Amino acid sequence: MHRTWFVVLLASLLSFAAAAGTALIVVCLTPGIFGRDASRREPVEELVGVLAVATVIGIALVARYFAHPHDAHARLEGSAGTTTILCAVFSVLGAALAYIATFPEQYAHGRRLRGAGRLLLPSLGPHRESESESAAIDGELPEGWVAEVPPEVRDGLAAEWRENARKEHAAIASFGQTLLKLMALGADDSLLAALHRDALDEVRHARLCFAVATALDGKHVRASAFAGARGGYLLPGRRLGLVQVAIEALVDGALNEAVAARILGRLAARGGPLTKVLRDLAADEARHAAHSWDIVRWCGREGGPQVIAALRGAARALPRRMRGDLPPAARSGAWERWGVQGEALEAEEVQRAIARTRDRLVAMSV
Repeated sequence: MHRTWFVVLLASLLSFAAAAGTALIVVCLTPGIFGRDASRREPVEELVGVLAVATVIGIALVARYFAHPHDAHARLEGSAGTTTILCAVFSVLGAALAYIATFPEQYAHGRRLRGAGRLLLPSLGPHRESESESAAIDGELPEGWVAEVPPEVRDGLAAEWRENARKEHAAIASFGQTLLKLMALGADDSLLAALHRDALDEVRHARLCFAVATALDGKHVRASAFAGARGGYLLPGRRLGLVQVAIEALVDGALNEAVAARILGRLAARGGPLTKVLRDLAADEARHAAHSWDIVRWCGREGGPQVIAALRGAARALPRRMRGDLPPAARSGAWERWGVQGEALEAEEVQRAIARTRDRLVAMSV
C-alpha cells in the first residue's frame, strides 16, 4: 500500500515539476513579454498550453497506474519507465522552446538574435569607410550596375539592403553567443571552428549589404554600438542546455539560414547585376545551415533520448508558415532582379523548409 501511494505521489510530483519548470523556463527566456500587443501571437498564450499539456502528462500517468497498477508500478520502477516519462516531459519542453524561438512568426533573413520576446537589430549611424574596409569588398560589385536600377526604385531598394545588413550584423552576435554556449557544454573543436568561420562570413555579408545600399542611395551609414549583442542565457544543467542550443540551432540555422540559402540561390539563378553577390551569399548560408544540423545532431548524441524527444516536440511546434516584413513595392516580386524576394517566392521556400525540417526531426534517432 505504501509503495502504491509512493508511485501515485511520484507521478503527481513529476506533473507539477514539468509544469513549474516549463513556466520558469518560458519566463526566464522571454522577459518583458507581458503588455505586448494582444492582437499578436504571444508566448504567454503558449505558456497556458504548455502547462496544460504538462499537467495532462501527470494525470495520464496517474490514470495509467489506477487502470493497470501492477504494470504501471513496474514501468515506473524500471529505467525504461523513467526514460518514457522524461521523454514526455522533454517533448513538452522542446515544443515550448521552439515556440519561443519562432516568436514572432516572422521570417528573418538568416540567423536571428532575440531578446525580451523580439528580434534584436543594431541601430545605424554615420560611417566613413576605411581603406581596409574598401579593400575587403573591392571587386565584389560590378561597375556601373546601379545604372540598371530605375531611379524611382533605388531608395526603397537601398533601405531593404540596409535592413538586411542590420540582420547580418546581428547574426555575428548570434553566432558568438552560440559558440560560448557550445563551449560551456563541451562541444567538439570542429563545431567551434565552424562557428568562428560562420561568424566571419556574417561580417563580410554585412559589409556587402551595406555596400550595395550605399551604391544605390549614396548614404554612408553602418551599424553603431549594439547593446543587444551582450549576454545570452543558457539553461541550467547540461541536458537542458543541450536542448536549448539544439532548438536554437534548429530554428536559427537549420531552418532560417536554409530558407535564405534557397531564396538567394534562386534569385542568383535568374541573372542580374548582383548575381555573383547573391550566389556567394547563398553558398555561405547553405554552409551555415549544414553546420547548424551538425550542432543539432551533436546535441542529440550528447543528450540522448530526452534531447531527441525535445527535438521531436519542437517539430510539432514549428509554425505552419512565417512571413517576412517585405516592403509593399517588393511583395509582387518586382525587386527580385536586384536581390529582394517577393512574397510568393518567400512563402514557397519557407513552407518547403519547415516541411523538410519536420521530416528530418521525426526521423532522427540517437
